[in-house]
Amino acid sequence: MHGGPHGTFGDNWHYRWNAHLFAAPGYVVITPNFHGSTSFGQDFAISIHGEHAFKPFEDIMKATDYMLARGFIDENRLAAAGGSYGGYMVTWIAGHTDRFAALVNHAGVYDHQLQFASDHAGNREYQYGGTPWKDFDVLHKNNPSQFAHNFKSPMMIMHGELDYRVPVAHAFLIYGIYKGMGLDARLVYFPDENHWILKPQNSIFWYKELHDWFERYLK
Repeated sequence: MHGGPHGTFGDNWHYRWNAHLFAAPGYVVITPNFHGSTSFGQDFAISIHGEHAFKPFEDIMKATDYMLARGFIDENRLAAAGGSYGGYMVTWIAGHTDRFAALVNHAGVYDHQLQFASDHAGNREYQYGGTPWKDFDVLHKNNPSQFAHNFKSPMMIMHGELDYRVPVAHAFLIYGIYKGMGLDARLVYFPDENHWILKPQNSIFWYKELHDWFERYLK
């Protein structure tokens, strides 16, 4: 699942979020351009403002159901992965369904309040529909942290220390809560990376960790 949320998946070769490398071991890869994605008009892009999770989650579930109904994927060996906003959606998925055998969350948001420590905090009220000091209920209706009691699916959490867009504290929170609940989780921490994984040796390690995690739960 792509970031943004106003990103988009195209038919291209991307260094960081590479569907070709995800598919290399033989996996079927779905890259849905859910509500909020660009390239489908302004109304589609802004349709998630104030309701940051609901429509994208529904789109992702429908894309999964579509592939299941046509026999392309196995309902017992599903995984979901995302980065940045996509990582936020992974955390949201963890709190709303256990249909996925494995989850990978890269630089994802766990708690909306913590995002006010981001280097890009100015538009949070517009995106989330609320703030920690007003419209608190609206802020929390889209907040993955409010649904941690539903966590079940194993999750690998990957994050860079130098990430100022989504502070690394999100990763430590998710990991600590998973371990506190006795759930399977793995934390992959990059002390020398930011919101992206840019160094070649770290990128190779990142993909190896991802494939090892999938191998563990999907084979």
